[in-house]
Amino acid sequence: MSNDAESDDGPMHLDEPDLVAALQQGDRQAFREAVVRFSPQMRAVARRIVGPDRADDVVQEAWLTAYRKISDFQQRSTLSTWLQRIVTNRAISELRREGRQPSQHPATAEPAPRCCGGTLAGLVRLHGPLVDTHESVGIQLAR
Repeated sequence: MSNDAESDDGPMHLDEPDLVAALQQGDRQAFREAVVRFSPQMRAVARRIVGPDRADDVVQEAWLTAYRKISDFQQRSTLSTWLQRIVTNRAISELRREGRQPSQHPATAEPAPRCCGGTLAGLVRLHGPLVDTHESVGIQLAR
């Protein structure tokens, strides 16, 4: 595959293993395809965390990180999952830099449900436990 930035033979439509291989070889057309394919999902994740005003900046920073780190990607998850993790970490870092937590942003705040007294305990009383284990699920933050 060509690394020529000026080459534009249209979309490549590579399957994921081939796309990852091309990205890891530095193929610029593959990078363009990845940006077109995955940016909408990444933007949606960023918008939920930092809001619409900062989402595009966070996605751009995430793409820079992905570009620099693609050689480290070992395909233990899908490329989409890996990219979403990067954008999530970048968005959380942005909020920390501003001194906020994700739940404090108005764009991510969801109204309390009108049923069940608006509490998780009320929801559990109405519908039963949401999970049957006592394990907690958290977001692994980049260090």
